[in-house]
Amino acid sequence: MNSNTPIPQLDKPHPATEAEKTEARLTRLETTMEQLVKVIDQMQLDMREGFRNGNARLDAAVTDLRTELHSSIDGLRTELHSSIAEMRTEHRSEMQEMRREMATNMRWLLGIVFASFMSLLAMVARINNLL
Repeated sequence: MNSNTPIPQLDKPHPATEAEKTEARLTRLETTMEQLVKVIDQMQLDMREGFRNGNARLDAAVTDLRTELHSSIDGLRTELHSSIAEMRTEHRSEMQEMRREMATNMRWLLGIVFASFMSLLAMVARINNLL
């Protein structure tokens, strides 16, 4: 070797040319992009799993709410039917009481009409000297 040429040091890289710099930068970018793609893929998988879990919990909550709503509706329906039955019973008993009162009032009215008719006949007979 020539004694004028210094021996390159191993720990100090020699200055790179523009093409080498560009290639090194491209390699770093490719590595970074590969890592980013892996991270994005993992995030997508995590999001899908999260959405599945969220949907499962939401479906369970909707099912529970529907069950609760149906039981509430059934309870209200039963209560409504019993209230209607009670009202019908009350109405029937009130109607029977009104019929009894009307029958009693009709008897009184017929008695008054009969008594008035008999008194009218008696007056006519008296006027005609039949009595």
